[in-house]
Amino acid sequence: MTTQLDEREGLPSASSFERLVFCAGSPAAEALFPGDNEEAEIAKRGVLIHEALETDNDEELKVSDKIVKDKIRAIEEEALTAWLEEHGIPRNEVTILREQRVWIRDRVKLTKIASARVDFAAVAEKQGMALVVDAKTGFLDTTAAEANWQLRVQAVAVWHEYNFGVNHVVAAIAAGRGKAKFDPVAYGPIDLEWAERQIQFYARNAADPHAPRVPGLHCRYCKARGRGCPESTVFALTPMGSAVGDNQLTRLTPKFRKQAIAERVQAMSIEQLAFVHSRANIANAIFDQTKDRLKTFLKDELAAVGLELVPNASMRKITDIQSAFFALSGRKLVTDEEFRGMCKLSVGEVEELLAPRVKAMMIAQGGECRTLEDAKKQLNTLLEKAITMVPKSPSLKSIK
Repeated sequence: MTTQLDEREGLPSASSFERLVFCAGSPAAEALFPGDNEEAEIAKRGVLIHEALETDNDEELKVSDKIVKDKIRAIEEEALTAWLEEHGIPRNEVTILREQRVWIRDRVKLTKIASARVDFAAVAEKQGMALVVDAKTGFLDTTAAEANWQLRVQAVAVWHEYNFGVNHVVAAIAAGRGKAKFDPVAYGPIDLEWAERQIQFYARNAADPHAPRVPGLHCRYCKARGRGCPESTVFALTPMGSAVGDNQLTRLTPKFRKQAIAERVQAMSIEQLAFVHSRANIANAIFDQTKDRLKTFLKDELAAVGLELVPNASMRKITDIQSAFFALSGRKLVTDEEFRGMCKLSVGEVEELLAPRVKAMMIAQGGECRTLEDAKKQLNTLLEKAITMVPKSPSLKSIK
């Protein structure tokens, strides 16, 4: 029987491509351990589930794994039926692929670049469309479909396999462990060409035997972790590696995550606490610069690492200082000294500070002012010429 390593021919594959993107040096580091394919128990059970999905024979599965297999099969069938109906594709015009390896090749030399072992795919060559479903049998959260490199490589590989004629691919994650989950993403012709260039770029980087090794959360799937890769060992020993790198923390609710972090801090010595505190300003500056630089990347580039830019509503800001000063001081609502301090306040803070004074002024002048909200409205009328709506910078958020 052909081994998994032989099938891949030593080239990048869809399942490990995300790690390769973050650490181009990982293939060279893993090469130090040829034939070392030791798998965790849950991974071995996953292989059996995939075999059962391929052969439709689940006699060797545990009861809990049979449930996972049945969930995934149901998700596949439901997705296929919906896809066929949406595009008006007759079922007898579809070719079904199961556990088949497909390749991405150089368009000129036809040399192999990367591959994907497709769990399930429905290909409608006549319509130029395909549905690809990647079955997930483990407990770990999966990267969102839009940012999922495994799906991206699978979509491009199917596109190549059918000589670029199948250029509308829906790729999806089907998770069967726990609550069933179906997470799709659509690739059109332009998307596939863009993804192809990305894959070629990262595969070329990874082919360099001297490519740098970059440790991070992706190290957990690398055979060289803690053995042939000193970078992963150092990362695991740092506070960031032991805390941020703890996958359990990422799955906790904010309340329990805060509690877990507090427990780790309680275990630190006073010397360690002092060291972390001394680096706080540097760390915050790095975070700020990191966030600012991330905001300069294109939408597709951010999606590749699981991020997106979300626009924020504009904010009110006092931009005409002179106009604001005359509007407020002329009605004796502020002193000169107070106004100088107010220049640093937001419009909302100015409202909170001055609304009681505006209310008192309106009542003294015989006007009707029942609430502080009425006073705030009057204050905004006074400052109308001084206030400008200023667009706020978009926020970075993780794709869900």
